Parts: sequence; C-alpha cells; structure tokens
Amino acid sequence: MVKDKFQIQLLGLEDKLYRMALSIVFDKDLASDMTQEALMILWERRRKLRNTANFEAYAVTVIKNLCLDVLRREKFFEENILPQLSESKKFYGVNYAKKDEIGLLFNLLEKVNAEHRLIFVMKTIEGYSYEEISMVTKLKHDNLRKIVSRVRQGLRNSLKILNNEKRNKDIAG
Repeated sequence: MVKDKFQIQLLGLEDKLYRMALSIVFDKDLASDMTQEALMILWERRRKLRNTANFEAYAVTVIKNLCLDVLRREKFFEENILPQLSESKKFYGVNYAKKDEIGLLFNLLEKVNAEHRLIFVMKTIEGYSYEEISMVTKLKHDNLRKIVSRVRQGLRNSLKILNNEKRNKDIAG
C-alpha cells in the first residue's frame, strides 16, 4: 500500500476500532488506549499489510485480540461496570428517546460473554455481514447466526422480565 493511501485507510478505521474496543472493554479511556495501540501495531506492520485481502477485517481482529488480552490478563470484565450511559443522550451517534431502556439494555449486554457481545455488536450495531465477522472471529456462518440470535433472545427475555417486575411494582405501589 502507498504510505498516503495506507494512512488514509488507517485513520478512516479509527472510529470503528474505538467503537469495537468500547463494546468489549466498556471503558472509554481503555478503549481509546487500545485503539491507539492497534493503530500503532497496524502502522508498524504496514509493509506486511500490502497484500492483505481485507485490511478492515485484519484491523478489527487486531483490536479484538488486544482487548480480549486485556480482559483476560486483568480480569477487567468481572471487576468493572459499564460507564454511566446517562451522562450522554447519544451513544454511537444516535439520539435515544428511551435513554433508561437503552442504559438497561447495555447493562444486560455487559453480562453477555465478551466474544458473543463482540459478535452481537459487530452485526447489530456496526452492521458487519456474517462473512466479515467470520473472517475476524474464524467462526462459521451458522454459528455466528446462532450466537446473534441467542444474544437477542436473551436480551429480549431479560427486558420482558424487568419490565414485568417494574409494572408489578407500579401496580402495587
């Protein structure tokens, strides 16, 4: 890749890599650090990446591996909670009228296995195709569909249970 072309391609992925990192580690500062580290790794490997068929998939794999290494090494996922989404009305650039439900949804999503959460976020929020996710995760297309479906169903069921509990409290209340 030509240096300028590579630089433009790399900087174009920065926001996407940050969102991927944030969906894994749930910490804005750590996600930013992981993004910068991934960009440095990709920059250092730029000569080797000239022949990479899908640079974006490779970049997502790098950020995924960096973040999962941090989670494993420091047991970050068990020790920290999702940052307060209530401090901002926007998440991923979208205004949400039901801020409380979205916050609740992300709290529930936090409890999902990190790799399953990554697959769910890549498909549902980032809009990756199953083929692209398969390139990153090395999982088969059918397995990815099942994972996304199970995460969706689990989130739906948890939201129904919590909404029923809230409704019962309001009635009793």
